[in-house]
Amino acid sequence: MQKKRIVAFILASALTAAACGESDPGAESSVTTAPTTTTTTVPETTTTEAMVDEEMEESILVGSAATQSGSASLRSLLTAQLQEHVYLAGIAVFNAVNNPPAFDAAATTLDQNSQDLAASIASVYGDPAGEAFLALWRTHIGFFVDYTTARAAGDQAGQDAAKEGLIEYREDFGAFIESANPNLPKEAVVEELQPHVMTVFAAIDAVVDGDADAFDKLKVAANVMPNTAATLAGGIATQMPETFDGDPASAASDLRSLLTAQLQEHVYLAGIAVYSAVAAPDFFDAAAGTLDQNSQDLAASIASVYGDPAGEAFL
Repeated sequence: MQKKRIVAFILASALTAAACGESDPGAESSVTTAPTTTTTTVPETTTTEAMVDEEMEESILVGSAATQSGSASLRSLLTAQLQEHVYLAGIAVFNAVNNPPAFDAAATTLDQNSQDLAASIASVYGDPAGEAFLALWRTHIGFFVDYTTARAAGDQAGQDAAKEGLIEYREDFGAFIESANPNLPKEAVVEELQPHVMTVFAAIDAVVDGDADAFDKLKVAANVMPNTAATLAGGIATQMPETFDGDPASAASDLRSLLTAQLQEHVYLAGIAVYSAVAAPDFFDAAAGTLDQNSQDLAASIASVYGDPAGEAFL
């Protein structure tokens, strides 16, 4: 909106100058020949430019403040932590299937992310809520582990049991969130979690089957989480506007969340590619391909702001 006002101000100034020049040719002649008129015109133009500069500076400050608002910061934090959850879960699954000795270390790192998420919940709703969240979150990870184990063993009953467990988890988690925040009703939370569960299942299946698109499917699963973060941040900001100021759905918040997700994703996909090159060379090309897709996504984000040539130069 501020940018539009700046553009409108510049356009209005240009139209005003053109209208004055065209409406009275005699006046134009007097401006040209009278030194006093010329003298007064130059400062007026300088003042206009100064006003535009001041508004531009104000626009930059307003935009910067919007990206740093409490609600934008909350959304960005949840985006990072929830996306990280998926990538760390994917790495743990990959190790469980392809490099079992490394599984425990991967699982430990995944659990640290769970603790980080619980700390974020506790910072808003208190330690008891953080502890309740952590118990629920660890339970749902356990069901994914059970599903992976059963899928690798060809145990259909085990797979079905894990799926049923995750259905119950979504209900329990939805009830927990609603109890903390009525702006996030249970049914909406249950529905919000469905894409997370289904895309992670698809990624697990691809890893177990050794499919070349396993990392692409993991990326799809990770890309679900920024929307979940936006939903949670929106509900929390509505509940606590004094603590989380600003609009979590503003353009500035959208941009911060997008870049948070894409830049963090770059690091995880680069790490997966390096790990594959060293520990599982057969998967390197697929991992590198998914990493390059992230590079293209980042370039598209730059192009959306600065144009295609800038996006191509970035890439």
